[in-house]
Amino acid sequence: MLMAHHLGKRWHRLYRSSLYRMDKVQPIKQKFADMTSIEINVFWKELEEFFKDYEANGPGSVGNDLDRGFKLMDPYGQKLMALELKRQELANAEKLFDMPMQDYNEFARIKDDYEGMQLIFKLYKSQKSGREVWSKTLWVDLDPTVLTEGVESFLKEFRKLPKNVRQLPVGQALELNMKQFKGTVPLMVSLKNEALRERHWRQLMEKTGQYFDMSPERFTLENMFGMQLHKYQEIAEQILNNAIKELGIEKGVRVVEDTWANMTFKVHKHYKGLEERGHTLGAVDEIVAALEENAMNLQSMGASQFIGPFLETVNKWERTLSLISEIIDEWLVVQRKWLYLEGIFIGGDIRAQLPDEAKKFDDIDKAYRRE
Repeated sequence: MLMAHHLGKRWHRLYRSSLYRMDKVQPIKQKFADMTSIEINVFWKELEEFFKDYEANGPGSVGNDLDRGFKLMDPYGQKLMALELKRQELANAEKLFDMPMQDYNEFARIKDDYEGMQLIFKLYKSQKSGREVWSKTLWVDLDPTVLTEGVESFLKEFRKLPKNVRQLPVGQALELNMKQFKGTVPLMVSLKNEALRERHWRQLMEKTGQYFDMSPERFTLENMFGMQLHKYQEIAEQILNNAIKELGIEKGVRVVEDTWANMTFKVHKHYKGLEERGHTLGAVDEIVAALEENAMNLQSMGASQFIGPFLETVNKWERTLSLISEIIDEWLVVQRKWLYLEGIFIGGDIRAQLPDEAKKFDDIDKAYRRE
């Protein structure tokens, strides 16, 4: 009981002492509370300026320019960290000086937004690194499966992100970017078509503004990625379709060239009795049929809107075949007349009756057989 009595007295003395000290400290405490209040007001102005700047110029304001957004993440992250440290410092002061706690909901929203973008830009960096690896592949070694499966794996990662993160503007931009890339893979495959010539690639370069060395050892997928084909899909498909139509003409011209490179006339030895008197042209039915068919094909090619690269060649062959046809006609006419006159003036009594005409035939006969 005595100990309890002494403890009670000591407690009352301590309590009165604390009240006295609190009373003494109160002015100082109020002074620091006032100073903290001023700091909070200054901090709020700083926050409001940051909020405006973040919304207008931060990493979430870049639209589709994800490269720029990625570069902005670090400086804005450092600003957020500094502001968070300041907020914690002021919150501790508010507790210490029994001040009402400030509501920093907007600041918390900005932090959540930033943390969501960290996930987006982390994935953006990963898929960009993947594309950089693929970009080193030579065009001749293109494996579309690698590209399709690769970008699909990044899309799967994206779908695993929280819905609110996926719905951020930069999240939607990243998803669109990856889907557009995936969508261009079939177009890249179609551009491997044998119909495409250097002139077609030059057209595509002019349309996209991307020029590069087309030599097989230097033409890489980086060149293709740089074209951003998703922006020029219709143009690329039109160029490809034109190339395919032009290839049809090119093959048609090659058929004509091959036909006449291997075409031969049948020539037979000609006898009058037992005497060999030169050679005569054999049947030309197949040659005439080929002439007519090729001439019609060339005429059809010449009427095509895709004749451009082959116009000069087609015109040359039309003139050549026309000349061949004329020569054959003349050859056959002359040959028929020669054979007719030969039957009259060689070995017949008519020579004695028409010596002048016979002499003229002999001169013509000698010249004809020599040719």
